[in-house]
Amino acid sequence: MSRSDHFLFYSTEISEQVLVLGVDEVAHLTQVLRFTEGDEILVTDGAGTIFECKIEKMKRDRALCSILSRKSVDCDSPSITVYVGVPDRDRIETLCEELPPLGVIKVIPVITQHCQKNWWDNRWDKCDERFGRKVIASIKQSHNPFAMTIDFPIPFAQAVESAEGTILFCDETGGTLNAVPREGKPSSVSIFVGPPGGFSDEEKAVLGTVGTKIALGPWRLRTELAAVTAVSLVNQWRIDE
Repeated sequence: MSRSDHFLFYSTEISEQVLVLGVDEVAHLTQVLRFTEGDEILVTDGAGTIFECKIEKMKRDRALCSILSRKSVDCDSPSITVYVGVPDRDRIETLCEELPPLGVIKVIPVITQHCQKNWWDNRWDKCDERFGRKVIASIKQSHNPFAMTIDFPIPFAQAVESAEGTILFCDETGGTLNAVPREGKPSSVSIFVGPPGGFSDEEKAVLGTVGTKIALGPWRLRTELAAVTAVSLVNQWRIDE
């Protein structure tokens, strides 16, 4: 792997023949990695395309790159959405760092009976910008060209109603993934992970009517670790058929 292949940059300012890197990308490009005009780099739009580019002109806040080639990457099946009982902000940031390399397409925070107090109503817009930066940093590091999205928290009932495909929920009394009924590889999977206080008995009963409970191991896991573990298990479906 060449030096240019080792790093991935991000841009949404893209036309047919050129793309522009913004100030944050330029700072990383020049101050940290020491790329210069004439060097070739890889850039993603976060929507599944990777561009091979040549740096034509660079300023302190922008870099103009010519597009040499572009490659569209197929999104692996199944597509994975994680519904997570709202933890505190720092734990959502951890999810933004840890789940994109595992191919999760969306995280939907869920307002459950035992989730964190309502910290998000007046702060979500500001937090959402930070979450987005964490996601972009994560896909660049992992070379995953699909930027995971983070939705605004929704009530538990709405989350259950919106879940699609094979529905799983994490519970210490559940079985293994091998016991989940399926015919071949599912096209989509919805994974429910409880908040730090866990799902209530009523919520578990509702989830039991629409999905299958799976155990993640013998010990209690933090919310963000439970999400990572569950997604890692489901990812076996991507490679075993």
